[in-house]
Amino acid sequence: MMFFDLRTRGHGVTLPTMRAARVRSRVVIARMLAFAALVASPALAMEPNQIVLVVNNNVPASRELAEFYARTRGIPDGRIIEVSLPAPDPANPPEGMPFAQFDGSVATPVREFLRKNALDTRVTCLVTFWGMPLRIDRKVNTPAENEEAETVTRDLARLRPALEAEASEVESIARRVKPSFAQANQSKDLDQLAQRIDVAINVSVAGLLSLPNGPERRTMFAELIGSLERLTGGSATVERLATPTFAALVARPITSPELTATREKEANLRKTMSAANLNRREDRERVRKLSQSELGIIGSLQILLAQQTFVETKETESALDSELALIWWGPYPRFRWQGNPLNWRLASAKNTMPTLMVMRLDAPSDQIVRDIITTSVEVEKRGLTGQLALDARGKPPSDPYGVYDQTIRNLARLAQARTKLRVTLDNKEELFAPGSVDDVAIYCGWYSLRNYVPGCHFNRGAVGFHIASSELVSLRSPHERGWVHGLLQDGVVGTLGPVAEPYLHSFPPADEFFPLLLTGKLTMAEVYWRSNPLVSWMNTFIGDPLYTPYKVNPLLAVKDLPDQLQMAFQPMPTLNPSTQPTNEPTTMPETETPPRAP
Repeated sequence: MMFFDLRTRGHGVTLPTMRAARVRSRVVIARMLAFAALVASPALAMEPNQIVLVVNNNVPASRELAEFYARTRGIPDGRIIEVSLPAPDPANPPEGMPFAQFDGSVATPVREFLRKNALDTRVTCLVTFWGMPLRIDRKVNTPAENEEAETVTRDLARLRPALEAEASEVESIARRVKPSFAQANQSKDLDQLAQRIDVAINVSVAGLLSLPNGPERRTMFAELIGSLERLTGGSATVERLATPTFAALVARPITSPELTATREKEANLRKTMSAANLNRREDRERVRKLSQSELGIIGSLQILLAQQTFVETKETESALDSELALIWWGPYPRFRWQGNPLNWRLASAKNTMPTLMVMRLDAPSDQIVRDIITTSVEVEKRGLTGQLALDARGKPPSDPYGVYDQTIRNLARLAQARTKLRVTLDNKEELFAPGSVDDVAIYCGWYSLRNYVPGCHFNRGAVGFHIASSELVSLRSPHERGWVHGLLQDGVVGTLGPVAEPYLHSFPPADEFFPLLLTGKLTMAEVYWRSNPLVSWMNTFIGDPLYTPYKVNPLLAVKDLPDQLQMAFQPMPTLNPSTQPTNEPTTMPETETPPRAP
């Protein structure tokens, strides 16, 4: 199969690295997901007819708030999806739901409603309301899944030494054809091993081509082909033998019927693996067996590393809204995160996954939700006024936490240089003192974990968020001290927070989110989803998705933004989810494990 064979690069060959299937914290994962045809939706700006509202039919206030929002914003009739979840106890509301319930109780009914009402290609944004849980709790494996996890771990432990042995074998051949050959890279990391093999094969092929066609060359070439078969499987090796570089070394050229038969076998294998539902244990087992028999060591390792994330339990909790954005994806691993295809940095990538924007209208009380809605509409008509309050920490960009701190300082410099906004920047570790900053329209700061400090007096319609872990663990608890709860209580109408430990790189950079908002060209949903780095993860945004606080008085022109950020105003990609899904792997940019949100 094409993802497991050797690929030409000039006159040499390149082995695929392990990155296509490794754990998301360090590598690009091979994900078996639904692809669809890319279409462009209007860039500026989202309209009410692109929105559907999601409520819990066992919580009367959930539907009432959705109807109030629909009337206020002109959402078309028939756009409320009712899902059936347990009614929470008002004195102790459960703000999480079991992992195993999400697909059947939330994702499936939402997906079916959109398809039944021919909204699957028209709706770009879902809005959840009070009564919908904030988070999906950590996955709990069945005994069979625990046994499968042990099998995957055992098979990985068996194949790693096999890959190391093949690396030594091809390097030995390279030294025999070129005695001066010496690998600069001696690492046994999986990616590095693949690169070592790649270098040794290229040296071996070049050296063999320079030798006379005799027993010595034929023997070493046969050894090299044996390694290739063990590494990538028989079909991939036949494909390679048919290329001009290898054809010059083979004793008998690959015939057209042989090549046709190999490609038919590849196509059938691809079809079988694409049809597998990787959320099913039986299908995962079938794919593993196929990879072992057909794809060689490299293919088997890729499959095992990808499937390891399907049986992982740690770091599988997530924000319900972040998971709901992916209802068109098909099976995907739930360990840690996925890159957000709607982020402006990824939106032009090929094979973009079909992703919905999801926003939430929720708060410590029903009345605050109504206030968010009415305030957003009123302020939008006259424009948000007030200053920019930025509470950085004075950390240098070389510090792991200073990377985000710098985005706050970048925002301050941009606003001071390009707008007439008054900017209050505190570049010290201490927070704004309580009540010390007046007339605030925009706030961004950090760090005070689950301990809201009311440093600002917010104007009506203010937008802001605080960078810290677990700030949206609860909205309804009477003793909650998280920043999302506190900011909403104090009048902020748009804010975000994580439902557990999010890692620092999961937050929208301050110098992306707020400049996009200040242009007045994008709704708040579009601003968040174009700057939000991750999905299937921890953050949720609370606020009216249509709110555009600077629509009538934009403070930044698009041309005033950094050149790269101007790409956020290209048409946002959407996908037709009705296209036949496939389990072909796709890749997202690699990320190393980032620092935790402090």
